[in-house]
Amino acid sequence: MKNLITLVKMQLKEKLNLKALEREKLNLFQLFVNIVFALVKFVAITGVLAILLFLINYLGIFSTVHRTPLSVMSIAFGVMLIASIVSCTAGLTKAIYFSRDNAILLTLPCKPIQVFLSKLIIFFAYELKRNFSFMIPLFFAYYILHGYPVWTYLWIIVCFTLVSLFTVAVGTILSIPAMWISNIFRQNRSLQISSLILLVSGVIVGLFLAISLIPKNLDLLATWPVITMNIQAGLERFTVNFKFYYDLTLMFLGEVYDIIYVSFAPAVTALRFLILLGMTAGCLGIGMLIVL
Repeated sequence: MKNLITLVKMQLKEKLNLKALEREKLNLFQLFVNIVFALVKFVAITGVLAILLFLINYLGIFSTVHRTPLSVMSIAFGVMLIASIVSCTAGLTKAIYFSRDNAILLTLPCKPIQVFLSKLIIFFAYELKRNFSFMIPLFFAYYILHGYPVWTYLWIIVCFTLVSLFTVAVGTILSIPAMWISNIFRQNRSLQISSLILLVSGVIVGLFLAISLIPKNLDLLATWPVITMNIQAGLERFTVNFKFYYDLTLMFLGEVYDIIYVSFAPAVTALRFLILLGMTAGCLGIGMLIVL
């Protein structure tokens, strides 16, 4: 355990830029300033997101009752989760298989599994930090505008702690094929160039196609009711087509009754949490078996 803690400290100050850990004596004033700055940043981001959500509700973009539907928050969470998994997979692939510091770490009096676990802990801390930078402020803003009970603000932190661990667990599994693909690209320069050309060409063609779909005489005011109806219909289809995922996100969104009443059924919420916990444990176990 002592070796693992040492490995984590060594990598944590580089990954999260924690310069204070490099000093023998911690500067309490600097630590206080950093904490205050982080809190001010958190409050500022929450405030900006609350204003944005208020304007969306006021304009009735997603709902005629001037309330952001649960499905919108579920989609926002899904988009950010996918982005986090992709980012975490890329980072873990580099850190586990291609990082130069692995040769140094493995010369220390520690086991390979301790080096591996230390990297997972580092990425877990990084994912948690990233969630505190955007996703948790977003849900805090949503809770404030929609009158969620006080205890849910603590609950969302617990949920996103598990979500951060889930992201790392999935990234651990995906790092295996990512490593294989990366090796293929590293050994083939022409494949790198052709892939880059295809990617740039695809983006350009996609932009032209998107622009061509915009009507020449677009009247937003006249077509706004139709646009909002299509958006709301799309959100309804999302809750049906992605029911399992949507139900799982209700773990921290709750369920709305009579338009304004939010409920968290204890048994159902606990079941959803345990399902995500089981998926996380399974992914971590599979990842460790494959990697080690």
